[in-house]
Formats: sequence, C-alpha cells, structure tokens
Amino acid sequence: MKKILHAVMALIALMTMAGACSPEKYALGEIDLSPAQLTEGKSYRIEHDANNPNIVYLTSLMDPKYTALWEHPQGRSQDKR
Repeated sequence: MKKILHAVMALIALMTMAGACSPEKYALGEIDLSPAQLTEGKSYRIEHDANNPNIVYLTSLMDPKYTALWEHPQGRSQDKR
C-alpha cells in the first residue's frame, strides 16, 4: 500500500511539473494606431463642466473595438466618458 501511495504521489508531482513548464504565449496583436492618431480631437476630447470648472469630462472618440482606460487622481475608469 505504501508503494502505491508513493507511486501516485510521484505521478502527481511529475504531472504538475510538466504542466508548469509549458510555454506561455502572450500577444497583443498588431499595432494598428499611430501616435498621430492618438491626439486630442481625433481620439479623445476634454471638456470642462460649465457650472463647476473643477469637473473635467474625458470622452473617447475611438472605435468601439478599443477600450479607453483613463487614469486620473480618483483612480481608473474604462467608461467611454
């Protein structure tokens, strides 16, 4: 019984090591935007609130296949606006 237990444990250890050594592929795809396309007015718009100048609205003008990620002092946001 002890030999069977050791054999099963060795088999599990070998399977775990084999699975951990498989290559991982991370790819984002091709770059289809140029820095010139990522300028204010073409890809995003910045607007100030008329009633409260401390409120700033960031609006993405990009195609829906892109996700806007805004980083600002209150944290991150993925909203279009």
